Amino acid sequence: MSNKNKLKKIQILSDSSIRDAVKLMDNGEISFCACVDKSKKVVGIITDGDFRRAIHSGIQLDECVKLIMSSNYYYVEKNFDSEEVKKIFNNTIIEQLPVLDNGRLI
Repeated sequence: MSNKNKLKKIQILSDSSIRDAVKLMDNGEISFCACVDKSKKVVGIITDGDFRRAIHSGIQLDECVKLIMSSNYYYVEKNFDSEEVKKIFNNTIIEQLPVLDNGRLI
């Protein structure tokens, strides 16, 4: 599978519904997806935890994913330092770390 196809499995347009984001995560067997704008720049991240909190709060699945996505998320740039990555994983509870190139997921 090409890298482009792999990226499609974890990206969703930020004006999509929460339902579509959850389907994407479920179909890809992943616990997060990157919310992107029309130019494919990452504008936020939604995790399975965000989804659970939304349901708990009574937010409907047909609402826009922007409502529950986190726009303040951890990421590294394409030429990242492995020590930086280790520090992030050791000091946070995150399980995935997006790698970006000029704001786009790679």
